[in-house]
Amino acid sequence: MVPLDKFKILIDFLKDNIGIEFESPRRVFQRKRVPQNFNVIDVDSSMNRIKVQFQSGTILPIEYWRLKEAISFIDSPNFIPIGSSISENYHLNSIEGKLKEIAKAKSGKSTDTKTAPHIIDLLVLSGIVELGKAISDNGRKVDGARLNQGNY
Repeated sequence: MVPLDKFKILIDFLKDNIGIEFESPRRVFQRKRVPQNFNVIDVDSSMNRIKVQFQSGTILPIEYWRLKEAISFIDSPNFIPIGSSISENYHLNSIEGKLKEIAKAKSGKSTDTKTAPHIIDLLVLSGIVELGKAISDNGRKVDGARLNQGNY
């Protein structure tokens, strides 16, 4: 079940911050490939999606169901792997893997746009989620996210 209060907090935050440029909170992981700055350009409840525009000009629509599923999936005190690598093979215990599994079932397509890292950025900025290290299926420390412990 989706914690609706968290989804509402997120949507209210996004509406209040349309057009404001954000730096990706995932920069704390200090990767070679630095996440781009971005801003929310639209929150469209009639279409059940938001639109994020990156520094490069690329626009990424993110459906509400993805936001809700991400919140639901990380409703845990443990850090969950984000799944932010460049790959189509994500473990189902990662947020990206879970979102891809659902998207493929909904659309029947074999590939899907990566959204988990950007959703996590939005959830961190809204105060719902915090970043840290998670343990992957093969025992490696990877980038992770969990509900902000102040929210429990």
